[in-house]
Amino acid sequence: MDIDAVALAGVPGALGELEGQFEALVSAVASAEAAVRSAQAVRAVLLAAAVQVGALADEVSCHVHGRPVTAQSRDLAGRSVRAELATVLQVPEGTATGLVSDAVELVGSRPAVLSALAQGRVSYPHVLKLLEETASLPVQVRVAADAALLPGCVSWTPVQLGRRARSWVARHHPEPVAVRHRRACADR
Repeated sequence: MDIDAVALAGVPGALGELEGQFEALVSAVASAEAAVRSAQAVRAVLLAAAVQVGALADEVSCHVHGRPVTAQSRDLAGRSVRAELATVLQVPEGTATGLVSDAVELVGSRPAVLSALAQGRVSYPHVLKLLEETASLPVQVRVAADAALLPGCVSWTPVQLGRRARSWVARHHPEPVAVRHRRACADR
Protein backbone atom coordinates (compact mmCIF):
# COMPACT_ATOMS: atom_id res chain seq x y z
CA MET A 1 0.00 0.00 0.00
CA ASP A 2 1.42 3.41 -0.89
CA ILE A 3 1.25 6.47 1.38
CA ASP A 4 -1.69 8.07 -0.44
CA ALA A 5 -3.86 4.97 -0.01
CA VAL A 6 -3.04 4.88 3.72
CA ALA A 7 -3.81 8.61 4.12
CA LEU A 8 -7.17 8.27 2.36
CA ALA A 9 -8.29 5.07 4.13
CA GLY A 10 -10.43 6.93 6.71
CA VAL A 11 -11.86 9.53 4.31
CA PRO A 12 -15.01 7.64 3.19
CA GLY A 13 -16.20 7.31 6.79
CA ALA A 14 -15.39 10.93 7.55
CA LEU A 15 -17.12 12.03 4.34
CA GLY A 16 -20.26 10.10 5.27
CA GLU A 17 -20.25 11.73 8.70
CA LEU A 18 -19.88 15.20 7.18
CA GLU A 19 -22.70 14.54 4.72
CA GLY A 20 -24.91 13.40 7.61
CA GLN A 21 -24.09 16.55 9.60
CA PHE A 22 -24.85 18.70 6.56
CA GLU A 23 -28.24 17.03 6.03
CA ALA A 24 -29.08 17.52 9.72
CA LEU A 25 -28.14 21.21 9.52
CA VAL A 26 -30.23 21.75 6.37
CA SER A 27 -33.17 20.08 8.11
CA ALA A 28 -32.68 22.37 11.14
CA VAL A 29 -32.60 25.43 8.85
CA ALA A 30 -35.88 24.27 7.23
CA SER A 31 -37.46 23.89 10.68
CA ALA A 32 -36.25 27.31 11.76
CA GLU A 33 -37.61 28.87 8.56
CA ALA A 34 -41.01 27.24 9.14
CA ALA A 35 -41.03 28.70 12.67
CA VAL A 36 -40.10 32.16 11.34
CA ARG A 37 -42.89 32.04 8.76
CA SER A 38 -45.39 30.94 11.39
CA ALA A 39 -44.26 33.77 13.66
CA GLN A 40 -44.66 36.27 10.79
CA ALA A 41 -48.26 35.12 10.35
CA VAL A 42 -48.87 35.53 14.09
CA ARG A 43 -47.29 38.99 13.92
CA ALA A 44 -49.66 39.94 11.10
CA VAL A 45 -52.69 38.85 13.11
CA LEU A 46 -51.46 40.76 16.16
CA LEU A 47 -50.70 43.92 14.16
CA ALA A 48 -54.15 43.90 12.59
CA ALA A 49 -55.75 43.39 16.00
CA ALA A 50 -53.66 46.21 17.52
CA VAL A 51 -54.84 48.61 14.82
CA GLN A 52 -58.46 47.60 15.32
CA VAL A 53 -58.32 47.86 19.12
CA GLY A 54 -56.40 51.15 18.92
CA ALA A 55 -59.12 52.64 16.71
CA LEU A 56 -61.82 51.40 19.03
CA ALA A 57 -60.02 52.79 22.08
CA ASP A 58 -59.78 56.18 20.39
CA GLU A 59 -63.50 56.22 19.61
CA VAL A 60 -64.37 55.27 23.19
CA SER A 61 -61.99 57.94 24.51
CA CYS A 62 -63.65 60.57 22.32
CA HIS A 63 -67.09 59.60 23.61
CA VAL A 64 -65.94 59.47 27.25
CA HIS A 65 -64.35 62.91 27.01
CA GLY A 66 -67.20 64.43 25.00
CA ARG A 67 -65.14 65.00 21.86
CA PRO A 68 -66.53 64.24 18.41
CA VAL A 69 -65.02 61.37 16.44
CA THR A 70 -63.58 63.05 13.34
CA ALA A 71 -61.42 62.05 10.42
CA GLN A 72 -58.63 64.04 12.06
CA SER A 73 -58.97 62.23 15.40
CA ARG A 74 -59.01 58.86 13.59
CA ASP A 75 -55.91 59.82 11.61
CA LEU A 76 -54.11 60.95 14.75
CA ALA A 77 -55.05 57.74 16.57
CA GLY A 78 -53.85 55.64 13.62
CA ARG A 79 -50.53 57.49 13.51
CA SER A 80 -50.15 57.01 17.24
CA VAL A 81 -50.75 53.26 16.95
CA ARG A 82 -48.27 52.97 14.07
CA ALA A 83 -45.65 54.98 16.01
CA GLU A 84 -46.07 52.72 19.03
CA LEU A 85 -45.76 49.62 16.88
CA ALA A 86 -42.70 51.04 15.12
CA THR A 87 -41.06 51.51 18.51
CA VAL A 88 -41.87 47.96 19.58
CA LEU A 89 -40.68 46.51 16.26
CA GLN A 90 -37.61 48.77 16.21
CA VAL A 91 -38.32 49.87 12.65
CA PRO A 92 -39.01 53.26 11.05
CA GLU A 93 -42.63 54.41 11.10
CA GLY A 94 -42.86 53.98 7.33
CA THR A 95 -41.85 50.34 7.65
CA ALA A 96 -44.35 49.84 10.47
CA THR A 97 -47.04 51.45 8.31
CA GLY A 98 -46.31 48.97 5.52
CA LEU A 99 -46.35 46.01 7.92
CA VAL A 100 -49.65 47.19 9.40
CA SER A 101 -51.20 47.73 5.98
CA ASP A 102 -50.12 44.26 4.83
CA ALA A 103 -51.36 42.71 8.08
CA VAL A 104 -54.78 44.34 7.79
CA GLU A 105 -55.14 43.09 4.22
CA LEU A 106 -53.98 39.56 5.08
CA VAL A 107 -56.35 39.26 8.02
CA GLY A 108 -59.23 41.09 6.38
CA SER A 109 -59.39 39.79 2.83
CA ARG A 110 -56.52 37.37 2.15
CA PRO A 111 -57.00 34.43 4.57
CA ALA A 112 -55.55 31.90 2.12
CA VAL A 113 -52.29 33.85 1.90
CA LEU A 114 -52.13 34.24 5.68
CA SER A 115 -52.79 30.51 6.12
CA ALA A 116 -50.08 29.60 3.60
CA LEU A 117 -47.60 31.78 5.50
CA ALA A 118 -48.64 30.30 8.86
CA GLN A 119 -48.18 26.78 7.47
CA GLY A 120 -44.76 27.69 6.05
CA ARG A 121 -45.80 27.05 2.44
CA VAL A 122 -44.79 30.59 1.37
CA SER A 123 -42.18 33.03 2.59
CA TYR A 124 -42.86 36.62 3.60
CA PRO A 125 -41.20 37.89 0.39
CA HIS A 126 -43.73 35.75 -1.54
CA VAL A 127 -46.55 37.33 0.47
CA LEU A 128 -45.29 40.84 -0.23
CA LYS A 129 -44.93 40.13 -3.95
CA LEU A 130 -48.44 38.68 -4.16
CA LEU A 131 -49.95 41.64 -2.30
CA GLU A 132 -48.03 44.09 -4.48
CA GLU A 133 -48.86 42.53 -7.83
CA THR A 134 -52.57 42.05 -7.08
CA ALA A 135 -53.19 45.41 -5.35
CA SER A 136 -55.10 46.86 -8.31
CA LEU A 137 -57.62 44.01 -8.34
CA PRO A 138 -61.02 44.11 -6.66
CA VAL A 139 -61.11 41.98 -3.49
CA GLN A 140 -63.04 39.08 -5.01
CA VAL A 141 -60.58 38.85 -7.91
CA ARG A 142 -57.63 38.95 -5.46
CA VAL A 143 -59.08 35.86 -3.79
CA ALA A 144 -59.19 34.12 -7.18
CA ALA A 145 -55.59 35.19 -7.82
CA ASP A 146 -54.55 33.72 -4.47
CA ALA A 147 -56.21 30.41 -5.32
CA ALA A 148 -54.49 30.32 -8.71
CA LEU A 149 -51.02 31.46 -7.64
CA LEU A 150 -50.41 30.14 -4.12
CA PRO A 151 -49.88 26.49 -5.11
CA GLY A 152 -46.96 27.44 -7.36
CA CYS A 153 -45.19 29.38 -4.62
CA VAL A 154 -43.75 26.13 -3.29
CA SER A 155 -41.42 25.98 -6.29
CA TRP A 156 -41.26 29.65 -7.40
CA THR A 157 -38.96 32.35 -6.14
CA PRO A 158 -40.63 35.68 -5.30
CA VAL A 159 -39.35 37.08 -8.61
CA GLN A 160 -40.90 34.19 -10.53
CA LEU A 161 -44.14 34.67 -8.59
CA GLY A 162 -44.09 38.34 -9.53
CA ARG A 163 -43.86 37.53 -13.24
CA ARG A 164 -46.64 34.96 -13.03
CA ALA A 165 -48.83 37.25 -10.91
CA ARG A 166 -48.43 40.15 -13.36
CA SER A 167 -49.42 37.85 -16.21
CA TRP A 168 -52.41 36.51 -14.25
CA VAL A 169 -53.55 40.03 -13.36
CA ALA A 170 -53.25 41.16 -16.99
CA ARG A 171 -55.48 38.27 -18.11
CA HIS A 172 -58.08 38.54 -15.32
CA HIS A 173 -58.32 42.22 -14.41
CA PRO A 174 -61.94 43.35 -14.81
CA GLU A 175 -60.97 46.82 -16.10
CA PRO A 176 -59.46 47.41 -19.53
CA VAL A 177 -55.77 48.32 -19.63
CA ALA A 178 -56.54 51.78 -21.07
CA VAL A 179 -58.73 52.67 -18.08
CA ARG A 180 -56.11 51.47 -15.60
CA HIS A 181 -53.41 53.38 -17.48
CA ARG A 182 -55.38 56.64 -17.38
CA ARG A 183 -56.04 56.22 -13.65
CA ALA A 184 -52.38 55.47 -12.93
CA CYS A 185 -51.32 58.59 -14.84
CA ALA A 186 -53.86 60.69 -12.94
CA ASP A 187 -52.70 59.22 -9.59
CA ARG A 188 -49.10 60.12 -10.39
